[in-house]
Amino acid sequence: MTEDDHERHIADAARIIDQYAFGKNPNEAMLRRQQIATRKATDIIGVQRAVIEELVGELALAHKQIADMLAISSTLSSNFQNELGPGIQRRAELLARHGRTPDD
Repeated sequence: MTEDDHERHIADAARIIDQYAFGKNPNEAMLRRQQIATRKATDIIGVQRAVIEELVGELALAHKQIADMLAISSTLSSNFQNELGPGIQRRAELLARHGRTPDD
């Protein structure tokens, strides 16, 4: 997830938290409500983002360990490779979606 995506998610969540604070021509009270809604959204999404970052990090580590095992094991049967291949590809795609490479 890029920083721009993160900011967009916070803005979207703030609009959900207090939809009436984000009208046209905001006055001081509306700006204050926007700040409060944005702070609440940041608190909620910040925790979730930390959890996601931790899970993606663990996924990257697991993916690297599997890749290392496959690289050093020349005695694997093609059936074993066929079983692990789709899972490796799925994890690589998931890591790419979150801005990581399998070699991180």
